[in-house]
Amino acid sequence: MRGKINFEEAFELPTLADSSREQAALYIAPKDLDRYIDHIKHPLGERLQLANSHGIGYTIYSLTVPGIQGIADQSKAEQHATTVNDWIANEIKDHRDRLGAFAALSMHDAAQAAAELERCVRQHGFHGALLNNYQHAGPDGETYLFYDQPAYDVFWGKCVELDVPVYLHPAAPAGGWTR
Repeated sequence: MRGKINFEEAFELPTLADSSREQAALYIAPKDLDRYIDHIKHPLGERLQLANSHGIGYTIYSLTVPGIQGIADQSKAEQHATTVNDWIANEIKDHRDRLGAFAALSMHDAAQAAAELERCVRQHGFHGALLNNYQHAGPDGETYLFYDQPAYDVFWGKCVELDVPVYLHPAAPAGGWTR
């Protein structure tokens, strides 16, 4: 049976994947960590073979945590989002019958995020976006942008227009939490 759909399959640019090791070690068993790092660098190969052997008919890739939401600098975040979106689109282009992606977006500017989402959906055939639940911003990265403010209406309107979902992925709690 190849009717299963696998989504939230993580990827990272190969040049940055090793920097994810420390965070991945929080939730990946130590004996599986090297394999995980290898897998997020290579969305095809063994990962496609595993999908075949386990009856997975379609996989949707998304950028691993903290993703673009971990980049406080707006310009860097926007550039990196475009880079990773183009990279995964190129990686999966020959397997579109089996592989898709969610766009990675900088949420510093709602209009720019809407434009990048539209580009990814129309140009690359992406299925929507995956966002971590707040965007780091500010000079120290300690400003948190939440997407339920009126400034984000233009972004949500674009999602409705494109008729695509946005997966709000939980991130670690922001700021200092006490009981």
